[in-house]
Amino acid sequence: MESYECTCVFTASVLFPEAPSPEPTAPTNYSPPSHPSPPRSSPPRPINYMDWEGSVSGPAAPLDPAKATLLLCTEVCADEARTIAQGLLATLRIREAETAAYQTARDAELSNLGRIIRESRTNSESTCASPDPPTGFVRNVGQAPNFFIPVSDGFFQPAYWVKQLPNGQVAGLLKDDPSDVEPHIGDLFCAERTLPTNGPILPMPAWLLELFAGSPSKFQPLEEAVDQTGDWALKADVRRLRNTMDAVKVKNHQISILAREIRLAEEISERTELRLANAGLADKVSALRALTTHRFEGRPNRRQIALRS
Repeated sequence: MESYECTCVFTASVLFPEAPSPEPTAPTNYSPPSHPSPPRSSPPRPINYMDWEGSVSGPAAPLDPAKATLLLCTEVCADEARTIAQGLLATLRIREAETAAYQTARDAELSNLGRIIRESRTNSESTCASPDPPTGFVRNVGQAPNFFIPVSDGFFQPAYWVKQLPNGQVAGLLKDDPSDVEPHIGDLFCAERTLPTNGPILPMPAWLLELFAGSPSKFQPLEEAVDQTGDWALKADVRRLRNTMDAVKVKNHQISILAREIRLAEEISERTELRLANAGLADKVSALRALTTHRFEGRPNRRQIALRS
């Protein structure tokens, strides 16, 4: 700091001259009792916790903490230690004033920059007309709030233009995308409530599940009511649940058909096995018995199988 450049290097004998008087003496480079002016113009005055009181005749000159450390390594009396402390307090006051001035200037600059940004944004929105949407697209003002388009370096941006597709998906474009760019297509999902405001999240009621699993005449009013909300993600999930329920019904029907086919194949296998046993196949190929590890004769409950047929 500039305040330190004008301070000469002191020794214990020069900075603290011995005097017979018990009152503290000022150092040899003592200047008139005036507060050192801060290097910056008009800084706010800090809390003056270093006012001179008692028998002290005036403020001490600022003292570099490194020089104070060297001086304290030597033997100093109480008056000399008090003078060192007063010099350090003066240094602290200067630094506090400079820091406060820097913070004030920084806050003023940030406030001015914020005002410029707000004014520029307001002027830009008022002067620039809204761009025309691409064919078939509308501006995303809540239809697909959770639909994001990947951009460079792994970042994502919310879709500015969106288009609802019939299969529960959505196509999206950014605001500045050219007309020949291929839209980004993705699925829509409802946003889950992590902090419900109306109590815990309960399972779907039975009457609503009945509408989902019912006939088309029951499901169509539900789909129309959801369509009126304007929430594309909600509509997509409603259609997705209906499709999965229909798929489960189809798979269960296929499973029942396969189960009947398996039972029929088992019955044919048992009847064929019984015919081969009655035809004496085991005796005709008995030489192959050594190739197997089974030593029992025939299958258990053979008689019951014959009676059932």
